[in-house]
Order: sequence, then C-alpha cells, then structure tokens
Amino acid sequence: MSNSLRVLTPEEQVTLPRLARSRTAPARLVERAQIVYSASQGEPIPTIARRLRLDPRTVAVRLRRFNEQGLAALHDRPRSGRPAT
Repeated sequence: MSNSLRVLTPEEQVTLPRLARSRTAPARLVERAQIVYSASQGEPIPTIARRLRLDPRTVAVRLRRFNEQGLAALHDRPRSGRPAT
C-alpha cells in the first residue's frame, strides 16, 4: 500500500478542503474528500484509516480511484438494478 497520491490540480486544491469540511454535502462524499485531502497533506494510509475508522484497503482503493478519475471519483458510481424507492 503506497501513499502515492498524484499532484493535485488547482481546482482540486480548492475543492477538496471545502468538501472535507462540509456539513451539508452527503456523508460519503465528505468522507472520500477527507481521505484524499488527508493523503495530500502527507498523512499515511494507516493513519487515515484509523482516524476515519475505515479499513486501510478502502483508503487505498479510494486514493487509486482518485488518481485515475479526479474529483469524479468522489461521487457514487451508477449501480445496476432497480433504483431504491
């Protein structure tokens, strides 16, 4: 598990801290932003996982997705099947 977060774009540098502190955004989005923002501040994966009470593998997956997709990776992917009612 490497903490290899790519260099953030200027837009990401502005958006991530704001989302990580948000009290109105969906909880999943805030949690994912906190993961990426913490990693951008040099925090190692095990520390992020402990602080946010997540499995270190989950943190690693989130960082990998962010590296590939950017801010779009913070949002839920479309799910198959009938939408919840």
